[in-house]
Amino acid sequence: MKKAVLYLFIYSIMLCACNAADEDNGSSNVGVNVTTGSAVTATGSAVTATGVSATVSGMAVEKKQLKREKKKIIRIVTDETGKLQKLKLESVNTKKKGIYFSSANWATNYSQVQDGHYYYIRGRGDEVTYTIYQDKKKKVGEFSLKEYINKDSGDYPELIGMVKYKKKFYILFDYLDADGEDIEYESDDGWGGATVLAYIDLKKKKAVKLWDMTGTRIDEGEGVVFCNFYQDFLYYNKKNYWDMEYERPGTFMKSPIKDIKLRETITTTVNLTKAKPYLTYIDGKIYYGIQRGKKVTLYSHDLESGREEKVFCYMRSDNKETTILLEMDEDYIYCQEYLIPRSGGKMIKAFADAKVFESLYDYSYIAKSISYCYNKKYIFYIDKNYRVHRINKKTRQNRIISNLKAAGVDCTEDSVYVKVHAKAWYNKKGMWQELYDDDEGWVSNNCYSHHLYCMDIDGRNVEKIWNGEWK
Repeated sequence: MKKAVLYLFIYSIMLCACNAADEDNGSSNVGVNVTTGSAVTATGSAVTATGVSATVSGMAVEKKQLKREKKKIIRIVTDETGKLQKLKLESVNTKKKGIYFSSANWATNYSQVQDGHYYYIRGRGDEVTYTIYQDKKKKVGEFSLKEYINKDSGDYPELIGMVKYKKKFYILFDYLDADGEDIEYESDDGWGGATVLAYIDLKKKKAVKLWDMTGTRIDEGEGVVFCNFYQDFLYYNKKNYWDMEYERPGTFMKSPIKDIKLRETITTTVNLTKAKPYLTYIDGKIYYGIQRGKKVTLYSHDLESGREEKVFCYMRSDNKETTILLEMDEDYIYCQEYLIPRSGGKMIKAFADAKVFESLYDYSYIAKSISYCYNKKYIFYIDKNYRVHRINKKTRQNRIISNLKAAGVDCTEDSVYVKVHAKAWYNKKGMWQELYDDDEGWVSNNCYSHHLYCMDIDGRNVEKIWNGEWK
């Protein structure tokens, strides 16, 4: 009798546990193997845990979020004024970076270091045919935009940007009329440029149109076109003529590469809107900065949650303003003239003597940028006398490695590539003075070409790999 009561009690416990599991999980397929009373208790506990799996799952999500928060490391950094500032930055995979289109209005402006190689293009006399090179003039392929010439109207394509993303080259081009003027088209959003996105078919030597972005005006400046590939999405600031006319911020968009015509509007914060288009995409976040007087504040915007966080704040010793287009590697955050050490310590005004290149942006604002690049061991930049400097990241030793009159500098791990003025075309203020010096009052986008030199990281074994000239 006692045994019967015991078995009945055990059976009741099992039945309750199973019912609880069925209620919580909607499942009636719970298998239990019972051999002893103690085993039943353990099994019953397991079933009960299954019954609250939703709660456990919720706790796991919270723990994951907390774990993400715990990854944020706070370092103390001393700014230029001697104030101690907190650098709040999560562990960041700097290999997961977005890639902007490089400006290609002048064929020799385009340059890009990708997958360990240096890429550049050169145009032909017909102004619609281009050759792509890698490193020391190794030919990658060529492409033509001839098929986009409208013989009836005289409209012809003008290359404005190019990028290598993964295994493909992509380009952006506009249309000019027979007089060389930008063509404006009316769209649902108002008036805008006739921008086309295409990829290069190297086998057929042509550009294959992906998307006619008519009505969308792409911002340009700092040697880049602010159309950005990141994790198989295209991010861009959709601006039309009226946005520019009244200085409205425009709309921030993203489109998947697989179906580029699908568009999604991204909700932005006040700070991100103000910082556009100077945004940097790294490891799931957008990084950007705002300067107010002497105070500069850096933010991050989580692309998944939309959450904005303050990353760092520093004080300048002056009100000088240069473009805030952040770069980041394992050692530093590159911002304005400064290197912000990610491990903590003192900010370095590494680019105090750097040449500030000015370019007209948005027809009203003069963008000011510094030409620099970096690899694992060194940082290279151009000073006010157009010389190339090299900074050792470890020792912070700064030395001049080239006296060539540089207009741009790029580097791989073992080589430095320097663009050099083929003609003195900057005036004393650093602005282009010869754009309007020819007989007709303007010059073609492809009539000027930089010299291009390659050297090792010590500035030795200098080799001229392209001879620039007026065409």
